[in-house]
Amino acid sequence: MLIKHVLDSEEWCRVKEELDQVCPLVSHLWPREGDVNQADMQALQEVCYQKIHTGSWCDVLPVWRDAYGGACLLLGLLYESQGQSKEESIRMFDMGLLLGGDRFRSMTHDMIAMLKDSSARTAVHHDDDDDDDVWVEQSGEVAMVDPPSASPATQGMMEKVEYTDLALDRFIIDYMSREKPVVISHMGVDWPAYTRWNSRAYWRSIAMYRTVPVEVGKDYMAPEWTQTLMSFSKFLDRMTDRDRADLVYLAQHQLLEQIPELKQDIIIPDYCHATGDVVSINAWIGPAGTVTPIHSDPHHNVLCQIVGYKYLRLYAPEYASDLQLDTDGLTHNTSTIDIDKDDNPLTHVPCVECTLAPGDALFIPRGFFHYVKSLTPSVSVSIWWDDA
Repeated sequence: MLIKHVLDSEEWCRVKEELDQVCPLVSHLWPREGDVNQADMQALQEVCYQKIHTGSWCDVLPVWRDAYGGACLLLGLLYESQGQSKEESIRMFDMGLLLGGDRFRSMTHDMIAMLKDSSARTAVHHDDDDDDDVWVEQSGEVAMVDPPSASPATQGMMEKVEYTDLALDRFIIDYMSREKPVVISHMGVDWPAYTRWNSRAYWRSIAMYRTVPVEVGKDYMAPEWTQTLMSFSKFLDRMTDRDRADLVYLAQHQLLEQIPELKQDIIIPDYCHATGDVVSINAWIGPAGTVTPIHSDPHHNVLCQIVGYKYLRLYAPEYASDLQLDTDGLTHNTSTIDIDKDDNPLTHVPCVECTLAPGDALFIPRGFFHYVKSLTPSVSVSIWWDDA
């Protein structure tokens, strides 16, 4: 019945029509009614995957991403109807969410929700006692890795304001319009995420079988750095494995779009609607020591620290020429200088710094360069928005 529901949908028929126009040789693999041939769907998925990964991502015709998402949706339903593991079905659904277009996103979320309860009941039990379930103590003394050595040119710690004292008009006048970074203390302490996201059991209950993109290595400028896909459960195990030297980092991923239940755990502050619309919300989850090198973003940003502690160092846009930006097209916004090295050439460049505690947030104006290092296991979200 579920497969028939998909085949009868308006979205399915439209993608078929678009495939007829761009590639009739492929469109014959797109089923319209009756039995679905699994081999044809796997072949279609592979063709779409190759199309998506040929050339620049922005140049890919939307129909290829939509068709890929549809193929993943139908394959996931086929696996479920054949009695294969729910983990395999959810993995296939996630591939559609990660690489597919928007046409089948809502249906895919619905299918995952239908499988979620039974998946939780059959999940492998982890014998975490209550003490081990908490990632980081949210107050008091906490063991931390060292931040980079202090810069002789630092202009000190960033200005800090209590969330309850920072009305929207003051934020716009004193900070946003002046392009001035500010730490907003205790902004997230009343969010459900403040408690829930510090529990490994909570993450396993909501995301155990989900497939996520993970970075492996010191940072994305390091020669040994790579990316891979893995289940969230495996990511948690890797993240907490103290015997492994290679760091894993779920970085700048729209996890709250992939798993909509997580969006209910945060409260988007009014600041992010001050002058325009929210562009994206990205999650950052990793162990102590994960680093994002000096870089700038094309949007205003409120970085919300939810679990653990994070160190940041900021450089104003006028110092871009001192930062030795990469000449590669993909990382042209990133410095090639490693400030974790004591002999780095930025000791004369003015900067400001801060350490975010759980519940704190940092306003980073558009174009400000920033370096980020997790001092403990850490979970953060960055909320980007543009001017109207």
